[in-house]
Amino acid sequence: YLLSTKELFTIAADKPLYFEALVQYAEANTDDANVYIGLMDAIAADALVDNGGGPKTSGSHLGFYKIDGGTQWNSHVSLSTTQVSTLLSATNSLNKLGQTAGGTTGGPNGDGYHKFGINVQPYSSTNAFVNFFINDIHVDRRDWVYTSVTDMMVGVGVKAGGANSEVVLVDYIYCERLR
Repeated sequence: YLLSTKELFTIAADKPLYFEALVQYAEANTDDANVYIGLMDAIAADALVDNGGGPKTSGSHLGFYKIDGGTQWNSHVSLSTTQVSTLLSATNSLNKLGQTAGGTTGGPNGDGYHKFGINVQPYSSTNAFVNFFINDIHVDRRDWVYTSVTDMMVGVGVKAGGANSEVVLVDYIYCERLR
């Protein structure tokens, strides 16, 4: 995991948040990588659950993930044990294209790096729109109840789902929130 040293970000009324990361990875073994990109409270060894379980099943988090055995990105929001994930397939993605994960080609520069963005727009003291972007294309939108959300850190993580080591390359991670 590559992560901030502290939980620096929370969601609050009238305090929009923007996260962005430029990330590339190619799987060592077809579809075995488990990958997470986004914000999460208490990122630690099991932030990605074993055996393709996706992100941990409790806590506060907003992000993208790909599971062992899968080939497409998922968007994800979590508050305590209430979680909502969307497989970004051609059916579910707002642009009606499947959001394929991994590879050493593609992306805005053709080098395999892809830009992941999350824009959180609180519109009341309890709710926010969470917008997900891949390569500046709006791929998902969630109306999220964020009451009692905890502080989160930014991070990117990978966990091998097989015998081969999996590697994620991170060019940058950026996050800001209105103070």
